[in-house]
Amino acid sequence: MFITIFVCIGFMLAILYIDLMFDVMAVPHRRSGAALPKAVLDPITYYYRRVTQNPYVLMFVMLTTTISLVLQIVYGLAPRWAAYASLAAIGLAMVAGIVKVIPTAQRLASGKDSPDVQTRLIHGVFTAHALLLVCILALAALQLVAAGRGTPYDRSEDCAGGPSYERTTDRQVIACRPASRTAPRSAA
Repeated sequence: MFITIFVCIGFMLAILYIDLMFDVMAVPHRRSGAALPKAVLDPITYYYRRVTQNPYVLMFVMLTTTISLVLQIVYGLAPRWAAYASLAAIGLAMVAGIVKVIPTAQRLASGKDSPDVQTRLIHGVFTAHALLLVCILALAALQLVAAGRGTPYDRSEDCAGGPSYERTTDRQVIACRPASRTAPRSAA
């Protein structure tokens, strides 16, 4: 499950990196109050025109991440605190994407707004991209910690007196069995 989540995190970070590269093109012009120069505005609007043609891949990756995190909780594959915090991080990222990034990208892609309005939109989406970066990096950190700690069943004290079972992790096999019920033979 961790592998699936980390592949999804890598994909989301790659897309976000590209978005942030275009956002950074507009940063030097942020304080001027004027519309972005055509040399800056055209590549950004073209990029959003291409990206919004098929947004389903990113939605699929975010949905796959969410389902994987839910499965971590259901099957106890990660400490609950890490799985729930990860779910909150991806949830916040999804809300920011749905509320701010996607509508802004679609509006920029339409090309119907004036350069002044497009400039305001581009400067405004930078904040949402920064929030997405924080959420995805927090998700990655939480999952790294969870992968390092393993499951809550990796400690032998969790097995004391419990039922027979075996738990397999990426690092080791933990076998917990109840104590033998036969009385030791006395030496006669």
